[in-house]
Amino acid sequence: MSTLKNFRYVARTLSGGALLAGLLLSGGCSEDDGFAADDGSGTAVNFTAGIGEATPAPSVATMPQTRTATTGGNSWVKGEAVGIFMVDHSTRNIVDGAENRQYVTTAAGANVSFSPATPDDVIFYPQDNARVDFIACSYVTGLQFTGGIHINLSEQTAERQAENDILWAKADKGGAGYSKAEKAAVAFTFRHCLAKLTIQCKADGSVGTFDPADMTVTIKDINVKALVNVETGYTGVDNNNPTIGNIIPRTWDTPAEGCFATYDALIPPATYTDGEVTVEFKIGSDIYKWSVPSVTFESGKNYIYPLTIRKTGIDAGTPIIADWQTNDHGTGTAVELKDFVRIPAGTFLMGSPEDEPGRDSDEKQHWVTLSKDFYMSKYQVTNAQYAAFLNAKHAEGVLEYGVAYPFKDAAYLTGSTGEPLVRDCNSMSKWGITRNSSDGTWSPVSGYENHPVIYVTWYGAKAYADYYGYSLPTEAQWEYACRAGTTTAYSYGDTADGDYMWYTENNDPRGTKEVGTKLPNPWGLYNMHGNVREWCSDWYGDYNDSSDTDPTGPAAGISRVLRGGDWGYDPKDCDCRSAFRFKGYPSDAAYLVGFRVVVVP
Repeated sequence: MSTLKNFRYVARTLSGGALLAGLLLSGGCSEDDGFAADDGSGTAVNFTAGIGEATPAPSVATMPQTRTATTGGNSWVKGEAVGIFMVDHSTRNIVDGAENRQYVTTAAGANVSFSPATPDDVIFYPQDNARVDFIACSYVTGLQFTGGIHINLSEQTAERQAENDILWAKADKGGAGYSKAEKAAVAFTFRHCLAKLTIQCKADGSVGTFDPADMTVTIKDINVKALVNVETGYTGVDNNNPTIGNIIPRTWDTPAEGCFATYDALIPPATYTDGEVTVEFKIGSDIYKWSVPSVTFESGKNYIYPLTIRKTGIDAGTPIIADWQTNDHGTGTAVELKDFVRIPAGTFLMGSPEDEPGRDSDEKQHWVTLSKDFYMSKYQVTNAQYAAFLNAKHAEGVLEYGVAYPFKDAAYLTGSTGEPLVRDCNSMSKWGITRNSSDGTWSPVSGYENHPVIYVTWYGAKAYADYYGYSLPTEAQWEYACRAGTTTAYSYGDTADGDYMWYTENNDPRGTKEVGTKLPNPWGLYNMHGNVREWCSDWYGDYNDSSDTDPTGPAAGISRVLRGGDWGYDPKDCDCRSAFRFKGYPSDAAYLVGFRVVVVP
C-alpha cells in the first residue's frame, strides 16, 4: 500500500485543448495483476452516482443508471468523466495500482450510465478480499493536481464554469467498506465543491431605459483561487496562492423570471465580513455599488441575491440560500416567497409552564438550543406559489390527478398514489386551488391568490420544500421563531389579540385571510398565530426529559406535528398559543392547514 501521493500533472492535447490526465496515472490494476479474482475471471466494480442523494444500487450484472448534475444543475454531458480511486478501508491509503481510473457517461441527460473510458480503466476488487472504499472526483481540463485541485475562478464563461465545477464523492458503504465477496454496487453521492453566487437584477424607472447588454457587473475584492483536497473533498481558498481579485460573473441568456438580467459565479467557500466584498454595476457613466452582507459561503450552496437598482442606490431583498443541486433545476431560479427573516441561533425554553391557561400535558418545558442561524419565510406559502409548483411538476410530466389514498380528487407525483399532495378545492371550501380539467394546470380561486394554500398534506408541503431547496421547519425551529425571545403564551402577550391573529372572534366572513394582514411577531414573522395551522417536519411524540440541541423529533411515528392554530379556533381553547401542539396523519388535508418553509445556510 502507498499513501495518498501528490498528484502529478500530465497534460495532453485533445481536440486542440489541454486535457488533464492527472486522474489517469499509469500502473492501474488489471484482471491479471494482483487485483484479479482468484479464479481469474475478475470481479469488476459497478458504480452508481447522484448529487445530493444516493441512488438505488443496481445488480452487479448490469451497468447502473445515474442521476446527477453539472453546472446547470440537472444533467450530465455525454462523455463527461470522473476519476475514481480505490482506497484501503483500514489504512485509508490508495491501493497500489488503483490510483485513478477514468469512467465516462455514455449519454447526455439526468439518467445516464457510467462505463470505463478504456478496458484498461476497469476497476477490479482486490484479490485478497480486502475491504476498500472509493473516492471519485470530476475529471477536469486545464488544472494541476499537486496535493489537490487548484482552481482559478477569475474567468466565468459557461465553458470555464463547466470545467471548474468540481464534483466530489466518497463511498464507504456506511463505514463498513466494500469487498469482492459481497459484489455490492458502489453508490456515490456527488456534491459540488465550490459555492455559487447568483445575482437577480431588477430596476425601477429612476435609472432610465437601457439595454441590459450595456451593463457591466463586477464582483470585487473576492478570493479568486480555490483548492480542493481530493482525499477529503474539503474545499476552500487556495492558501498556497491566495489571490484577492475581481470576477466578471456569467450572464444568463434568459434572465430569471421577473428580472431584466441574471448573473452567477462559482466562488471558493470562505467567510467575509460585512462590505468586504462588493458588487459593482456600471450603466453608461453611472456606477452603482452593493456591499455583500456578512456571509459564509459553503460548498454546494447557491446564494441567490435579489437586487433592485434605483437611482438612489441598490435595494437588496433577503437572499435565498439553498442546496445548489436541489434549488434551481438548472435555472438558478427559486420561487420567490414574499420574504425571509433571518432567525439567529440561540437557546430557549420550549413548551409551556404548568399554570399557563389551556396548557396540555404534551407541552413539558425543556431547554432547547438551535446551533445555527436559519431563514424562515415571513409569510405562509400562498395558493399562487403552490399552484406554480404543481404546474412546474405538470410540465415535467410527473404530476397526476385522481385517486390518491384517501382522496379521489388529489394531485400526486407519478408512482406515489399513497402520498397525495393537495386536494382540488372545487367541490369544497372555495379558498384554495383548483385544477383545470382541460389542460391539467392548477390555479388559485380568483381573489385568493395570496391566501395561504389549504387542503395541502404533509407530503405536499414537503414536496414543495424539497423542489425549491427549502425544508419544513422542525417543531423546535417553529416554536423558537414564533416566540421570538418571548416567554408569554403568545408572542405578543398572554391573551388572544385580534391585532395579531385571525381566529373565530374576528373571522367574518369565515375562512382564510390574505397572508401578512395582521401585525408580525417581534422577529417580523406574520400569522404565526391563527389563519392556518402549519406542518412541521417532525413526527409527533413526547419531548425529551432533558435539554436538547437541534432536535428533529422521533425517528418514526404515525402523525406529523402541526403548529400555530387557525382561523376556526375559539380563544377560550387557547389553541393558537406558541406552545400548543397539533398532530395529523401525513395524508390529512383540511381547509385549516397550510405551511411555511425554512432555509438553513
